Amino acid sequence: VLAISAGGSLDEALPPGRFVTVDQFIDQTRSRTASFFDSGFVAHVGFAEPVCPRLSQLAAAAVVKAGGEASEGATY
Repeated sequence: VLAISAGGSLDEALPPGRFVTVDQFIDQTRSRTASFFDSGFVAHVGFAEPVCPRLSQLAAAAVVKAGGEASEGATY
């Protein structure tokens, strides 16, 4: 999965149409169970390093090679 959603930025350096790789997430999800499992089994996924840096670099390089613009290292 290379894209989890399309979004905008308040940063003028990241205009519409630019491919941006993220390296961190801020989870503002509310009003749901804070676990990916149910029925007596509890497990959590660590978010310390939620993105594969190698895949991010390869994706950004592919966009640039195809003639697009890419930025690396943003927070989603």
